[in-house]
Amino acid sequence: MHSDVPADGVARTMIATAQDFLAQEALFGGVEPQALENGLRGLMSMDPQKTS
Repeated sequence: MHSDVPADGVARTMIATAQDFLAQEALFGGVEPQALENGLRGLMSMDPQKTS
């Protein structure tokens, strides 16, 4: 993780992700953790500096 990323923002994002996982599980049933892992990996690979 980059040193310029505020820890508070990371913590809030992790909590929101966990809450959304639980909500999705409750609404739609079994959620494959692998699918969420792949989605998060894709989002984390985005580079805002390269976006036009």
